[in-house]
Amino acid sequence: EERGWVDDIAGATSKLDDVFRKRIVPAVLRGQRADVKLEHDRAQLLVTLIQDRVDLLVGRFEASIRDFQGHVNAVEHQAVRWVIVLHLSAVALAVGMGLWVLRSVARPIARLHEGAARLGAGDLHAHIAVDSPDEFGALARQFNTMTRSLREHQEKLLDSEKLAGIGRL
Repeated sequence: EERGWVDDIAGATSKLDDVFRKRIVPAVLRGQRADVKLEHDRAQLLVTLIQDRVDLLVGRFEASIRDFQGHVNAVEHQAVRWVIVLHLSAVALAVGMGLWVLRSVARPIARLHEGAARLGAGDLHAHIAVDSPDEFGALARQFNTMTRSLREHQEKLLDSEKLAGIGRL
């Protein structure tokens, strides 16, 4: 339909050009006012046709633009929703990762640190209760073995000291 309107505009423009070149200009040059007035009225009809078709095209294009604008707004709102969902998902993922790191890394390290501090303070009965099968569990088991060996060595040393004291007596 729009193509037909454009063709109407092109045809009317061509006819309008012919009216001016072949009828109005010669009539003006000859000084024939009545012919100029008559041809001007014919030209005015062509101009009105062109204007009507242009108005129809403009109306159709504005409607298309409004439809497209509505589509753009819908896509924009959907994009904003996705951005919000992705941001909230990222926050939830970050919190989840933080909790996982806290549970799987920070707590075992804190327990190991606490056990080492107690051992450093002289508590040879320090025991670290880490029952995980990972490296932290292995380190805790090794730490507990080391503490037990120190305690046994300390007890043997005390026994040796006692026996040496009895031997001196």
